Amino acid sequence: MRVGFDFDNTITAAPWFYAALSEGLHRHKHRVYVITYRGPTLREITEKELADYGIKHDGLRLAPLSAHNIGAWKRGVIKQLKIDLMIDDMPEVLAKAECKTLWVCTDYDLPTCIEALKDKI
Repeated sequence: MRVGFDFDNTITAAPWFYAALSEGLHRHKHRVYVITYRGPTLREITEKELADYGIKHDGLRLAPLSAHNIGAWKRGVIKQLKIDLMIDDMPEVLAKAECKTLWVCTDYDLPTCIEALKDKI
C-alpha cells in the first residue's frame, strides 16, 4: 500500500502519531510519502522536521512555485505516486482525490466541508 501524509496541520498536529504510523507501515513493507504544499525553498527545513519527528518516508513532494491550486496539484501528485490512502486536513483536496482518504479535522469549518463534498452528496 502507498500512503500519503500531508505535513502542515496533519503531521504537525500529532507528530508522535505519524511517527508511530510511519514506523508500522514501513515494518509491514508499505510506502509512505509526504505531500505538502510547502515550496521548494523549504525542503531542507521540512526534511529536518520530519527527521526530528521520527517520520519514516519514501519521498517528500513539495509544490513547485508554479503550483497555484493546492487541490489540483496534490491530486496530481496522488495520482502520479499511485497513492492508495491520503491523509490530509483539507476536505477540498480529499473530496476529488482518486484514492481512499482520511480527513484530519483540525478546524471544523462546515461551509468548507459542504462545498468540497458537494459533488459527492
